[in-house]
Amino acid sequence: MEKFKIPDYILNMQTILHKMVILAEERKMRKRLLVGSVLIALVLIMSSITIPALATAPNKTQSTKSSNNPYLPPSIPELNGPTKVNYAEGCRYFFCSTDPQGLDIYYHIDFDNNIVDCCGPYHSGDTGFDDTDWEKIGDVTVRCYAYNTLNLKSDWATLIVHVPLDYKPPHPLWLDFLFEHFPSAFPLLQKFLGYNT
Repeated sequence: MEKFKIPDYILNMQTILHKMVILAEERKMRKRLLVGSVLIALVLIMSSITIPALATAPNKTQSTKSSNNPYLPPSIPELNGPTKVNYAEGCRYFFCSTDPQGLDIYYHIDFDNNIVDCCGPYHSGDTGFDDTDWEKIGDVTVRCYAYNTLNLKSDWATLIVHVPLDYKPPHPLWLDFLFEHFPSAFPLLQKFLGYNT
């Protein structure tokens, strides 16, 4: 909770009250002192009523799915794209979401290879896309959420992508020449090295 800060008009009223007390002591004007103190007491009471009312005002960091919020976030995006790719192969992933209010939508895409992209704006229901090159081996995850122009965010959509290790050993040029000119020679060596026979 934030610290309570006394508004400037109350500080000004306190200074005025202090001056009135000095005047009352000098001139024995108790009636003015009484009127001034009642006025300041009313201001303090009014400020103590309005300050907690401000403290209960909706906070922008509260959940966007609150029942007090008339706006809803976009739907969870449909995430499509290849689920098995080769190492360092370029791939395109598609995502689509709709917004209940019909607002424009942006997409936050998290590729498991430490690449995060933000795309948009797209009209509600339009399909967006993003490209990546997979430089990580094994099972990797593509994650995406949609958010609208009010910054209301959907939940994450996920897609698991398998990137196998596909190692092809380099072929010396002299072997290429040998197998090209003598295709039926050394069939076991050709098969072992991955040459097409």
